[in-house]
Amino acid sequence: MTVMEALQINEVYDDINQIAQDAAKESIRDGKKSYATRVKEQKKAADALRKALVASFDQYSARMKHGIELLSQAGLLTKIDPTKITTFAANLQSSRLSEASVQDEIGLSDEDMLIIFEHGSEFFERQEYESAADIFLLLTFFNGVVAPFWISLGLAEERKQDFNAAGIAFLMASEVQEEDMSWALRAADCYMKAKNENQAEKILDIIIDEAGHDPKHIAVKQAAQEMKNKRYV
Repeated sequence: MTVMEALQINEVYDDINQIAQDAAKESIRDGKKSYATRVKEQKKAADALRKALVASFDQYSARMKHGIELLSQAGLLTKIDPTKITTFAANLQSSRLSEASVQDEIGLSDEDMLIIFEHGSEFFERQEYESAADIFLLLTFFNGVVAPFWISLGLAEERKQDFNAAGIAFLMASEVQEEDMSWALRAADCYMKAKNENQAEKILDIIIDEAGHDPKHIAVKQAAQEMKNKRYV
């Protein structure tokens, strides 16, 4: 079970919670499934979580439109019809969503995605974090199972000091890249900075529990324990 699946995000995110609960129930039967099947289902769960997340925030629509404007100004959307993107955004809250990624549906290659990612990184390097974050957000919408998109979004939100948004992005990175628990730890740190200590402690408890005695996670587990202990110093 991943951190995102185990965590009951909070009462505001009911849609995400329900999907996470369903994914957690499915994980009980994972031992009887092939590796390929588990990977496919994990990707599907992560994509569903991403769709629920985007659909839960009205301001994301405006932010994605801003991201589209930035890409259009740079001539990076010449291959596709931008109205297709807004149509997909409108369909987020309907039953008309395709199982294919938005990236596939609108005809963006992996190379196109990399070019867009590099454009967002240029904004980040110029310390234009709002524009960088909106482009990275758009990339997570195009393809929600690429961890670097979520990580970059988290870093940009962190620089904007929107620590709750950064925490969500880092949690999504940990969902997609579940073998690396450091992003869940980074999410907990963001929630601490947002004064959402209860949320942070839930994540830290999950990290400590999931890490167990696995040598791969010793450093992260120790860091989580130290972070948790600081609350009571």
